[in-house]
Amino acid sequence: MQIEDYFSNKKRFYPELSFKHIQNPNRVLAFPVLGFVFKGIILLPIFIELLVLMVLFFLVVILINPFIILFSGEYWQFAYELNVGVMKLSLKTYSFFTGLTNQYPWFNLEINDELFTLVMEKPKTPNKVLNLPILGILFKVIILLPFWLVSKLVGSAASIAYFFSSLPIFFQGRYPKSAYEITGDNIRLNLAGYAYITGLSDTYPSMYVSLNHKKIKVFLLILGFILTFLNFGSSTPGATRTNYSQSSQNIIFK
Repeated sequence: MQIEDYFSNKKRFYPELSFKHIQNPNRVLAFPVLGFVFKGIILLPIFIELLVLMVLFFLVVILINPFIILFSGEYWQFAYELNVGVMKLSLKTYSFFTGLTNQYPWFNLEINDELFTLVMEKPKTPNKVLNLPILGILFKVIILLPFWLVSKLVGSAASIAYFFSSLPIFFQGRYPKSAYEITGDNIRLNLAGYAYITGLSDTYPSMYVSLNHKKIKVFLLILGFILTFLNFGSSTPGATRTNYSQSSQNIIFK
């Protein structure tokens, strides 16, 4: 099997995400720098909801559901609905923050936006070994390290892409396709990682990233690597610099 076929294998390409390129991005919300800050402020209630949901998520999906899988061989329906609901709210929130949609996410756990959809089927026969209480999650966290490195790199590239795309959005009302695509790739990678961790799929997630507009995306990934390295340095004792966009992404997806 060629490496391209491996990356694009449909069994490893999840969740099912579809995006429509936004044609009328909100120029006011894309005002350079201030637009980021304003959206961060108006999204505070959603961030708080997500933090509260994370407590329930931890109890239901991380602590209880593995025991149900172990003894019954089935994924708990309530855990599945909660898990997918949190994924949808995270998707709506990050899509609004990065300008993929003009629609405020609100507080429900469903998607009512014509610009994107998310489908993640309930696993029929979850792997009992991979979903062992505590040990299964620890094992998956370890083997996902290469995936998280790629996800971190793409996330940094997407943050850079959106930061600079605010200029053509604000002045021309146009969301650059390269920035739009790499932002969508970043969302899928984050959601795929958490779907694997929480047992929605037992198949190692794909690291595939679209290379349409290859030159500019490679450039963004190089900048993303530099930013990732700098962020790693800034996390050492004594460092004080923070990345607002990256911090918001961590709240949404973690």
